[in-house]
Amino acid sequence: MPQKPSDRNFLEAALDNVEVLLDAATENEAVKAIPILGTAIKLCKGYDDLRNKAFAAKIYKFVMEPSLQSAQSKASFAVSLHTKEGVAEEVGEALFLTLEKLADMRKPALLAQVFVGYLDEVIDLATFRRLAAAIDQAYFDDIELLLEVPDNYSDREGLVWKMRMLGTGLVAPSGGGAWAESGMIFYKMTELATSFRKAVAHAKSVAAQAHKG
Repeated sequence: MPQKPSDRNFLEAALDNVEVLLDAATENEAVKAIPILGTAIKLCKGYDDLRNKAFAAKIYKFVMEPSLQSAQSKASFAVSLHTKEGVAEEVGEALFLTLEKLADMRKPALLAQVFVGYLDEVIDLATFRRLAAAIDQAYFDDIELLLEVPDNYSDREGLVWKMRMLGTGLVAPSGGGAWAESGMIFYKMTELATSFRKAVAHAKSVAAQAHKG
């Protein structure tokens, strides 16, 4: 489906009010925990061009994702990012490079949800980096389908959108199991896709609990 009017309107407003967004993002715990995001915000403030404004809007969408605003996620920053030397820099680099490339304003929030999955140890760092790349590569509407289908979704279903996701690491070819299906190619969701679904489901649960609290 196309981007919602709210997404388009947000981008239009962001281009006109980038300073307000950057000031709000600067106070975010994620920005404070990941130095490269703070540096990116400073750079966006220093250059008043369309590309930097769009990048600032993506950073804002990322840091304001509800699951990343929860007390649980804020408490996880120090544990997940600063217990091992170089981890904050590695994570920050992955976030910076991915956010810069994203061509859909719905994707920064999705990246934030996967990041929450990493912070809470639902996925490891290598999986987070692979999922960041997959989010960049895949068409958002196909990602939505992958996240919404039931766990028992058949390899024989959704052939069109699954085929479009080949190369992202989220789906892989699966040969027909029956004699009548010999030579036919279906597509299965990979372990990476399973990790993706778990991370996003976890982030949504975190956001829901924070909202109740």
